[in-house]
Amino acid sequence: MPHTRLTSRQKTSEIDSVTTTTQDDPQRSDRTRGTVVLVVLLGSLLGSLGVLATPQAAHAATFGITTSPGTLFPGLVTITGTKSSSATVEVTASPDDSCTIDPGDSDWSCELDLADGNHTITAIHTGTDATVTTLTVSIRVLGAPVITTSGLTTGTLNGTGFPGAGIEITGDVGKTCGAVLANGSWSCALGVGTGTYSLSATQTWANVRSERGGTTDPIFVRVDADPPAWPSFTAPAIGTRVTSQPTVFTGSGETDGRVDVFSDSVRVCTSPVVSGKWTCSAALANGEHTIQGIQWDAAGNPSGTSVGFTITAGAAPASATPVTPPSKPVPDRATPLDPVVPAPTAPFLPAPVGGTSGLPPLDTWEVPTDYGAAIPSATTTNSASWTVGLILGLGFALLVALPLRLLVTTYRRKRGYFPLDAETPRPLLSPRVTAALFLAAAVLLAALAGGVQAEVRYLRLAIAIGLALAALNGVAVLVAKVLGRRFGWGLGIRLAPLLLAIAAVTALVSRIAGIQPPIVVGIVLAVRFAPSVATRARGIVSLVQVSAIALLGVIAWLLQSGLGSVTGFLPSLVSETLSALTIAAFGSALVMLLPVHRMPGRLIWEWSRTAWAGVTLASATVAGVAIAGGSGFPAPWVIGGALGFAAVSVGIWAWMQFVHPQFTAEP
Repeated sequence: MPHTRLTSRQKTSEIDSVTTTTQDDPQRSDRTRGTVVLVVLLGSLLGSLGVLATPQAAHAATFGITTSPGTLFPGLVTITGTKSSSATVEVTASPDDSCTIDPGDSDWSCELDLADGNHTITAIHTGTDATVTTLTVSIRVLGAPVITTSGLTTGTLNGTGFPGAGIEITGDVGKTCGAVLANGSWSCALGVGTGTYSLSATQTWANVRSERGGTTDPIFVRVDADPPAWPSFTAPAIGTRVTSQPTVFTGSGETDGRVDVFSDSVRVCTSPVVSGKWTCSAALANGEHTIQGIQWDAAGNPSGTSVGFTITAGAAPASATPVTPPSKPVPDRATPLDPVVPAPTAPFLPAPVGGTSGLPPLDTWEVPTDYGAAIPSATTTNSASWTVGLILGLGFALLVALPLRLLVTTYRRKRGYFPLDAETPRPLLSPRVTAALFLAAAVLLAALAGGVQAEVRYLRLAIAIGLALAALNGVAVLVAKVLGRRFGWGLGIRLAPLLLAIAAVTALVSRIAGIQPPIVVGIVLAVRFAPSVATRARGIVSLVQVSAIALLGVIAWLLQSGLGSVTGFLPSLVSETLSALTIAAFGSALVMLLPVHRMPGRLIWEWSRTAWAGVTLASATVAGVAIAGGSGFPAPWVIGGALGFAAVSVGIWAWMQFVHPQFTAEP
């Protein structure tokens, strides 16, 4: 048989394909055969091991949890993952809940009902060969809070939730309410007037608004924000001597309410008001006592303490001299007390926004006044509220600012007009004293716009408003000074009596009409330009000044929204300062943008009408959301008044432009 010699490439190819070929050397051929056999055996063994190992590797690769770590669930928890179709998975969140997934699909899910808080979920995968694999994932749960207030309320919503979670109110009222207390309770002042509202409450994780938990179903809450009248006493009468104890007090009040009776500022008895009548009794020590009462209506509003009257307890002292009977008979105990007590507020004025605390006046330092409580939270705004704000902004520009300029321009042509650089009369007092008096007057007007009571907490409110208006005027002056020095423009600071007069008018209108939040103008300082300052420079300074004031209002609004409801002296002072700054900044910006007289708006208008239109629309839109967006703001009445003003202004202009010249024309 002929011998075929293999090349080295052929040998390599044959060995790689595990094919044997006869060699010249028999011993070498035997060694080659042994090596090949050994390789084949090892390959078979390794292959077998690979076959055995494959199911386990596949098993380990298919088991997993697809729920992302840190996921926040607003209620029921659903954990998902993958597994071997023939394996079982047991999911536990010890000790709250667990579930078992039987063999079947390779995708699995498990629903767990867990309490609010952090949880570690454990998933145990058991294969058909009893191989066990364990995985864990951490998740968070924050369900809906509980609203415990039902039916009637004074305007405060109470409930329970997860400690540390934030509470937000949505629905007819948007409000950020701060965090749930450590004991699981929360309370939120809605800052709305009397009426019925549909409300829902949402929890946010760690009071971070972007991490929203569960939301309650809407509920209807009836708010009674009107304090009741003081209780009426029918017995004992004024000046009566009560010879036996206990002393019986009777009177009339508001049905379903409650009356507390005080003797010398100490509560001695309490009675419910049934069918308009109440009665209670208390043993009084011998001597003279001052009697007062507080009535609480069904919602929990206090009337405030009534004016006291005096009675005497104990037998009359013995006297040898006969006592001459009085010429006027003493009224019978059943005779109703004459209504000498004045009403809590003037009949044409609504109750102050903070109501009456029902506490002694000097004990109200830490009681909030609810000044600015009607300002909607910035976090609850949506596209609808911004659309309404834009409409209100356009309405301000088209129905108020432009018609006012048309009216003033018409009057200017007819009667003349003050020049921009007219000299300001020299004040009788020093400029600093006059400025301080102007600022004090603005503070007083801003406080009166919301109403005050004879309680010390309103002194704290005055301090807060003073801080806000000082910051507002400081920013306005600082911006003008910086620009003047930077560009070498000659300008100074002057008092603005016109702005103070406008502040008085808006405060009076807000108080009489019960507008909440009130319309407040807090700027009392204005810029005085040198005659050499160009129109462009005047317009730029005015534009930056008004923009800075509006921006300050936005910052205060955001901070006030983040602060939420507060209690205590310092938190209340901060909240009231931010509220006053929000209200005064937006109100001042809108008034300053009016393009008339010596207002910054006129200077911007004469420099660039496009710039005036832009800053006016932007400022009025934000003000429409932050101020007019509150439920207590009478937007329909304001819009109606603006329409009427625009119609009158255009009518006067048309009369003076087209009709009046015909009467004054020479024949």
